[in-house]
Order: sequence, then C-alpha cells, then structure tokens
Amino acid sequence: MGHTAEGEEAVAVDETAERVNGREVHAWAAIDVDIRELLAIKAMWSRSSMDALLFLSRELEVLGDDTQSKSYLHVDDCVDAMLTGADGSRDRVSIYNVGSEDRISVLDIARIVIEEMGLRDVKVRLVGGPEGRGWIGDVKVMQLDVSRIKGLGWRPRLGSEGAVRRAAKEVLGEKKAGGPVGLAY
Repeated sequence: MGHTAEGEEAVAVDETAERVNGREVHAWAAIDVDIRELLAIKAMWSRSSMDALLFLSRELEVLGDDTQSKSYLHVDDCVDAMLTGADGSRDRVSIYNVGSEDRISVLDIARIVIEEMGLRDVKVRLVGGPEGRGWIGDVKVMQLDVSRIKGLGWRPRLGSEGAVRRAAKEVLGEKKAGGPVGLAY
C-alpha cells in the first residue's frame, strides 16, 4: 500500500450511489494512493455509518467494557404484552413492566450483528466509557421484574438473543425493502 510522509498507509475511499432496477445501490471502493491499485470494492443496498466503518476498517467499536448486560424485547412481544395488559386489567390505569426474562452482553450483540450481516474477520474493539458504561447515564445491568404481566398469561416468545437476532435480520431485510422494524429495551 502507499505510505504518507509519516510512514502511514495512504488509501483513498470513494462511495457513490446508483439506481439499479429501480433500487439505490451504494458502491464503495478503496484505492492505494501511491500505486493506484484497487484494494477493495463492495456494493451494498444501504448506506450507514456501520456499513462504512466495516468496509474501511473491518473493526467494530463497541461502547463499554462488556460488563453491561441488558434485557432486549422484540417489538412483537412488546405489542402482545400491551394488548394482554389492556385486555386483562380491570383497573382504569395499570402499569406493567415488560421485558424478556434474560439479558445479553454488548459483545454478544456485536457478534450477532456481525453474523447476521454475513461478515468475517471483523475485529470487535471495546472502547470503554465512564465507569465501564457505554456513555454517561448508561445502565450497566437491566432486568425488569415481569411477574405482574406474566400473571395475566403473557410470556415473551423470544429471549434477548432471539430478539436481537430477529431484529438484525429484519433490519437487514428492511434495508433492502424499506419499512419499519423494531427492538425495545
């Protein structure tokens, strides 16, 4: 690869969008500046900061120190819980905690997203944060007591890993087709 005066590699990256069969396609190219060699090219249906990051560095930065674990709930389970609560309560106002019955770590979420994107050789780097949190105010461990809504017969169909995996698949599918997807935590 080419090198700058400081001995670092000099690579130019270009991204362009074209319409193909009525759909927008984003093409990324990386070129060695000194020898003008095409190093990599990739076409994608989407254009996001994650797409660019993974194309450029094959490294995914994860906020926190992997001591965080949280309960994730797929939007379908959330809607079911809301309907169960509305149908099952005799009170004018009822408040229920809604969530999955397990937790998942940030590294497991990163692993799932990388797997569902079909990527290989992606380095995951923890970038820390205040007191091991991802950001100021981040809750390191979150698990709600869902026993009250379960008393009405509701149960989440998916655990946290299943919810994250399904949402990742849906996001990737929806990026191609357009439309909303959801994951609640």
